Amino acid sequence: MEEARTSAGPAWVAGIEKVVETIQGNIPKVEWDFDVIYYFDNVPLTVQYLFILDALNFCFWPEKDLSYDHLALGLKEALENDISEFDADQLQKYTGSSSS
Repeated sequence: MEEARTSAGPAWVAGIEKVVETIQGNIPKVEWDFDVIYYFDNVPLTVQYLFILDALNFCFWPEKDLSYDHLALGLKEALENDISEFDADQLQKYTGSSSS
């Protein structure tokens, strides 16, 4: 924080500190119900799942009935069926017509 004070100027830092003091403790905790559509195993595979989910989420959705939830759930089901589904050697073989 000291480095920010010297580089950004005292007024800017003081403003940020005031905002933090004002909102601290006033932001409600949001419960994330991740286990319904998201894959979560508390190990690096979860990070790999989220990375692939976010990367694919930027693609063009040609079907109007497809949504982010469909993608998240489909990827979760793929991992539940085969935890090696997102291994690099599997991903490089993927063509879109089948899962492997």
